[in-house]
Amino acid sequence: MATTFRSNRRAIVVLGLLVSFAIGVFVGRLWPAGGTPEQRFAAVVERLTKLAPGADVSALGRTWELIQSRYVKRPVDSTELIRGAIEGMVRSLNDPYSFYLNPEEAADFEDEINGKFEGIGAELGLKDNQLVVIAPLPQSPAERAGLRPRDSIVRIDSSATEAMSLEEAVSRIRGQEGTTVTLMLERERQPLTVSIRRERIQIKSVTLAYRSPRERQVAVVTISSFTQSSTKEFSQAVQDILVRQPAGIVVDLRNNTGGYLDAAVSVADAWLRDGPIVIEDFGNGQRDDTMATPDAPLGSYRLVVLINGGTASAAEILAGALHDRLHTPLVGERSFGKGSVQEIQDLSDGSTLKLTVAHWLTPNGQSIDGVGIDPSEPVPAPEAGITADHDPQLERALELAAGS
Repeated sequence: MATTFRSNRRAIVVLGLLVSFAIGVFVGRLWPAGGTPEQRFAAVVERLTKLAPGADVSALGRTWELIQSRYVKRPVDSTELIRGAIEGMVRSLNDPYSFYLNPEEAADFEDEINGKFEGIGAELGLKDNQLVVIAPLPQSPAERAGLRPRDSIVRIDSSATEAMSLEEAVSRIRGQEGTTVTLMLERERQPLTVSIRRERIQIKSVTLAYRSPRERQVAVVTISSFTQSSTKEFSQAVQDILVRQPAGIVVDLRNNTGGYLDAAVSVADAWLRDGPIVIEDFGNGQRDDTMATPDAPLGSYRLVVLINGGTASAAEILAGALHDRLHTPLVGERSFGKGSVQEIQDLSDGSTLKLTVAHWLTPNGQSIDGVGIDPSEPVPAPEAGITADHDPQLERALELAAGS
């Protein structure tokens, strides 16, 4: 799923006041340490009654009692009831990027954000309440099957996606390596059905190559996602560039669907010497500017950034920062337009809460949520798609980076 997130689990950031009202922490503080599940649940209801006097909290306790005493298939597992209550609270937010994961799902999510999982290798999102492909991952089964950014997914196997949540869709598409999932797509109003064999996906987030347009060397840094290892991988690329001293640099963010906010900020910091990189709006008038540090080891190099419809979230933060602050040319197509930040909270039973805590703005104060970022140098992808032998977007970016 496309996302930009901060993770308290890894001490990337603590959001203080806002976090204290996050559902996971809120429930965690209310939950007593001892007693049976029934006694502990009753204590939570009692405390909620005091904290939320305007809400009919008694209905929550009464529902618990009725299920445990009257439901035809009782006894009902108390842990599952509690998890269902948390999931229902989060679902009531009507935010596709906020969701609750049980311990098994949380373990799968941990693999995903670290670039390892079993599935087809495609990032999904919601566009106008329609499930869409944000981007297939490089060299993934999804890419080999021909999935493209903005393809609508109408059915997953025999199930229609019309009322399906984002997390449910991801769960259905993922599966054991070697199994097959069939997707019914809609592309430019034309139906298309593809069957894709699932594989173990493991992604290196940063790769570096050199090209020589006009006999001038240009470094091409491709960032496929912002994972836990991206900062280290990018730092290694920076050191190589400083040794090779190319004429310019192309940063390819096409089909980069996001990830760790701090990783995107650290990449932007390689070019920016001061001033804001991203503005986070936490609501109620509270904002936070993430500022660049003075070093900027790549600040003297000519820079061009590639974007397309699969460029989303943290990748849009990077593209927006470089364009706003340095007037960096953006080559390609309009980006996806995902402008919110999620925070990960680990709960006491091994489950996880992923909660939208902010909307982000570019340094110039522009919100891109639902809109995207327009390229300064529009170059559409060929109808047959980008190939290693025919990539007009990269070719134009290389020309600009090489200079005269």
